[in-house]
Amino acid sequence: MTEDVKELQRLLYSLMEEIKDLKHRLSKYENPKNSNNSSVPPSKDENRPKRKSLIGYFYIRQYIPFKRMQEIFNDVFNTPISEEYIIY
Repeated sequence: MTEDVKELQRLLYSLMEEIKDLKHRLSKYENPKNSNNSSVPPSKDENRPKRKSLIGYFYIRQYIPFKRMQEIFNDVFNTPISEEYIIY
């Protein structure tokens, strides 16, 4: 009986170590930008050129009003934009 208990303790310990390792590995893939206040400065934001191109396309080619574009970017991309952002 004590052998079984010791074996279960060893298994429990190994499972807890594996869980700790998995949590550590998963932490690399968690999104660091979890709020509207991004800690990434605009110059380091890799999506800025894509966003700027998309804003220009919506504004010039699709004739989407700025207020509607603000709603789209807030709802879809979780990114607030201002009017200064679209002026070249």
